[in-house]
Amino acid sequence: MTDKIAINIAEALNAFVEQESDRYRVRLNASAARLVVQKHKLARLLTALAEVQRQVADYDNIEIFVAPHGHMAVAKVDNRRFSISTNLENTRFEIEEDYYSYGSGENQQFFYHYENDEEVLRLVMDAVGKYIALQRVIELGSRLIPVADGCRDADGGEEVEGEAVVSRSDAPEVLAAAEHALHGVAVAVDPGASRPSQTPDEHRLRLRQFKDATALGGREPC
Repeated sequence: MTDKIAINIAEALNAFVEQESDRYRVRLNASAARLVVQKHKLARLLTALAEVQRQVADYDNIEIFVAPHGHMAVAKVDNRRFSISTNLENTRFEIEEDYYSYGSGENQQFFYHYENDEEVLRLVMDAVGKYIALQRVIELGSRLIPVADGCRDADGGEEVEGEAVVSRSDAPEVLAAAEHALHGVAVAVDPGASRPSQTPDEHRLRLRQFKDATALGGREPC
């Protein structure tokens, strides 16, 4: 009786294993077929993203990773991170954005759905272009405004000459090009641009000084 039970259990177990193996093989074949379609749909976009990464490689806060299997990509631009892939049916592109707010210290998520790859590329290029344009404005401010060791009035220092920056439609020419770059939908990436010489924290410090100085009519803040 014991031997018969053992044989029955072994046969039943083998039957379950074969049944599940068949199911896994079907799912694996379906997954492989889906991956082929997915790679084909993403191919042109991933090639373009790889070229963007090549051209902005000198910027530490821009990193675009293309998966070796060609099924997804991740684009990190400063405080924004885009995960790019397709939906299960491979009929449209799906992008998940993780956004970190420097002001509130909170993380937010946004989801985008696009029908064609050009819209996805435009989304990433918009973020890349705005970041590079901002770095150039910060660099401009750092060249115009020396690092303050103390209040200029107290130290007997002199005022920095220059145009005051006015927030209106007829803005001074010094920021006209930067304003256009910051608000444009697609900003061309200059492959010859050099990476900013300061760290991100130094950049933010320079930007604050730049804003304070322009608010004071071109003088360096105390």
